[in-house]
Amino acid sequence: MVGGVALNLHGIARATEALDILVAPDAENIGRLRAALKSVFADPDVDEITAEDLAGEYPAIQYVPPDGSFSIDLLARLGTAFAYDDIEAEARKVEDVDLWVATTDAGAEVSRRGEHAEARGSPS
Repeated sequence: MVGGVALNLHGIARATEALDILVAPDAENIGRLRAALKSVFADPDVDEITAEDLAGEYPAIQYVPPDGSFSIDLLARLGTAFAYDDIEAEARKVEDVDLWVATTDAGAEVSRRGEHAEARGSPS
């Protein structure tokens, strides 16, 4: 987990409407991701998330659950700045769920670079 929600889990207030998840874009991992999303949302659209898309030229997929109350941004990398293997993360337990969360430095940097890329209209 990276971005605003990751920073919130570290106690740094950050307003956000999206959960940013940096994922390894291999087929097995994305299969586990789809299974986890389906267990929460029971949404057949989850099957449209593929490792091929996340490993491609634009490595981001925005998933919006059926109720539309928030979005989940699935990222395999952030342009040339970050990839899954580049992010320093630490284990956190949130409501009895084990999560890997970007460290405060990594989370802030991903969030900052992501906002700059959005402002420029590019994925880098």
